[in-house]
Amino acid sequence: DLANINEFNKYYIKKINKNNITNLDNEFPSTFEKVGEITINSISNLIFTGNIVLEIDDENILYKISLSKVPERSPSESLLDPANVYGSRDGLVEDINKNLSLIQRKLKADNLKIEELVIGERTKTSVDVLYIDDIAAKKNVKEVIDKLTKINIASTLNINTIAYQFTKKSLFPLVGETGSPETIANYLLKGKIIILIDQIPIAVVLPISIDYFTTSSDETTSPAFYTIYMKLVTYFLLFFSIFFLGIYVAAINYHSNTLSLILISEIKVTARGTTIPLAAEIIFTLILFEILKMSNTKTPSSSIQNVIVIVGGLLIGQNTVNSGFIGSFNLIITAICYLSTFGVTNNQHLIISFSILRLILLISSILMGLYGFLIATMFVIMYMKNLYSLHTPYLSPFSPLSPHEILQSFLPIDAVKKKSRPKSLDPIDKDYGA
Repeated sequence: DLANINEFNKYYIKKINKNNITNLDNEFPSTFEKVGEITINSISNLIFTGNIVLEIDDENILYKISLSKVPERSPSESLLDPANVYGSRDGLVEDINKNLSLIQRKLKADNLKIEELVIGERTKTSVDVLYIDDIAAKKNVKEVIDKLTKINIASTLNINTIAYQFTKKSLFPLVGETGSPETIANYLLKGKIIILIDQIPIAVVLPISIDYFTTSSDETTSPAFYTIYMKLVTYFLLFFSIFFLGIYVAAINYHSNTLSLILISEIKVTARGTTIPLAAEIIFTLILFEILKMSNTKTPSSSIQNVIVIVGGLLIGQNTVNSGFIGSFNLIITAICYLSTFGVTNNQHLIISFSILRLILLISSILMGLYGFLIATMFVIMYMKNLYSLHTPYLSPFSPLSPHEILQSFLPIDAVKKKSRPKSLDPIDKDYGA
C-alpha cells in the first residue's frame, strides 16, 4: 500500500529492455535511481518509505523507484507559530521531502546544505540537517551532526527524542521549534541550523538564546515603533511573570513600611474575612491555575475544554473570594502574573520553567523577604549565565553584553544601519548585505 505498483506496471515495465536495463537511472532520471549501499537495512528502509526496489540479477544492480503513495495532507497554517497576517500561510507537513521543497521555495540558495541521516534501529526515521554552508559556524554544524549520529535508540517517533540530545537536564529549553518555512528561511539566513524529522511537521532550531522566545515572526517586517513597543511589553510581562509575586509577598510580609498607607489599607480591606495567610493564598491560587491548565490540555474534546474553562473560571473567581480563602486583590495580582507567562511565549517547556522559577522566588521571599528574593534571583541568573545552546550563551545578547545585538533585537533589520548577523552565532559571513 505504500508504493504505487499499478503505475509501475502501467507506464514503466513495458519500457524496460536489454538495451537500457543497466542505465535506467539515465532513461528515467526523476524516478529511477541506482542503490549504492546494498544491505538488508538500506533495502528495508527504502521499501518502508514507499519506494519500489527493482533487482537485476545478472548485472548485480538495484534500482530505487520513487513511486510512493504514502497518505499526505496539504500544507496549512502552522499551529505552533503565532499567526502572522503579513506572512505566508503554508506550514510544514508530515512528509520531509515536501518540507524541503517548501523551504527551498522560500530560500533559493545554492549553498544550502542538507545532511541526510537515518535514526532509530526499528523506525529508520529520516532526519535532515539544514544549514547555509558559508554562514553557519562549522563547529555548530559538526556538534549537531555528531550528537545525532550518536543516538542509539529503537525508535524516533517524536521531536522530544531529538531535542533531549541538546537539552539533557537543563531547566530551560535549549532548542527552538517552528512549523513555518518562512521562519525557517529567516533562521537559516541568520546562521542557525535546522533539523527536519520525517513524519513530524515541526522543525528543531539551533542554537538559540532567551531572546529567541521573546521575538515574534512579524517583528522583523514591522515598523520600528511597533517592534520597540512589543519588545518592551514582552520584557515587562517576563518580569511580571517571574519576579513580581516574590517582590509583592516580600514587601507585604517584611517591608510593609516602604508602602503607602493607601495601598496597604486597600489590600487589607480586600483581604478582610480570609482565613489563610497571604503566602498560602497565593500558592493555593497558583495550584488552582495549574489544575485548570492541566485539565484543559489533557482533554481531547474542545467542547469539554470550554466547560472546564467556564467551571474553572467560576470556581477560581467570585466563589473562591466569597468562601474566604483568597482576597480579591491577591487573586487579581496572582492571575496577572500567571497569565503574563502566556504573553511572553507559547513554548510549553519554557512556560513550565517560568512556573518553577516563580515558585522558587516566591518561597525564598516567604522565608527571608527581599534578601531571600535577591539571593534566589542571583542564583537563577548565575545558572542561566552558564547555559549554552551549542556554543551560544543562553543570555545573549545581554551576557556577554552586545549593544549592537540588543539594538537589532529591538528594531527590525531594515532600521539598523549596520546589518550584521548576531555575533553570538559566530557566523562565517557576518554581514547580511554580503
